[in-house]
Amino acid sequence: MNSLVLFTASGDWKPMEWILKEGGEELDGRYCLETSSGWIAITRLINVFEDCDPQEIDRVRRLIINPVSYLVEWKNEDFLDRFVWAVPSYCNAMIDNDHGLICIIHLLKNLPVER
Repeated sequence: MNSLVLFTASGDWKPMEWILKEGGEELDGRYCLETSSGWIAITRLINVFEDCDPQEIDRVRRLIINPVSYLVEWKNEDFLDRFVWAVPSYCNAMIDNDHGLICIIHLLKNLPVER
C-alpha cells in the first residue's frame, strides 16, 4: 500500500466526489474505489499539521489559503494516475508523499510519485 497527503483550498474540488463519480463507496468517512486490479481510498484528515514540521506547514500555507487535507492511499499506480489526472486545472492542490516530495499536484502529471 502507498499513501500521500493531498491539500486543497477550502471550498475547492473535493476528491471524495471523484471517488463516488467513479463508482466508489463511502464507509465511515473513508471513500474507496476498488477493482480486481487494485484500489484507492481517501479520508479527510483533521489535524494533519500536528505531524508536520514548520517548514512543511509554511510551504503549504504559502500556496494554499485555508488548506484542507486528505489521506490518499492506493494499491496499483494506475489508480493514482487516474486520480492525479482527475484533479481539475483550476484546483490549487498540493501533495506530500512523506519522502521529501511536496509539490503542486499538476507538476506530477506524467511523473512517478514514489521517488
